[in-house]
Amino acid sequence: MQVHSFPALAKLSGDPLPVPDHYIGTLPSSMFAGMMLGAVGWGTCSDLLGRSAAFNATLFFTALFGILASFARSFWLLCVLLFLLGSAVGVRQYPFSTVEIAYLS
Repeated sequence: MQVHSFPALAKLSGDPLPVPDHYIGTLPSSMFAGMMLGAVGWGTCSDLLGRSAAFNATLFFTALFGILASFARSFWLLCVLLFLLGSAVGVRQYPFSTVEIAYLS
């Protein structure tokens, strides 16, 4: 998963956001925290609205927060946007595979 490469890429890219070394683990942690909470939220949403509507919403929010994260001007804004991105992308890995198969067939 590309989340694990954030700390290494932050140091190799010339540090466009000046972040102390002891904060660099906050990036993947915020993404994983969003994935954890997103699984509960989107699971409930898929029970209420149906899997197809929830799946389409996660696609939209993944694109939205991914684009917004690419324009983050500060480290903490990036952490918040990665949290929101994780809440949308984390749930699509396993429970919605049946919806993906239904779209392919």
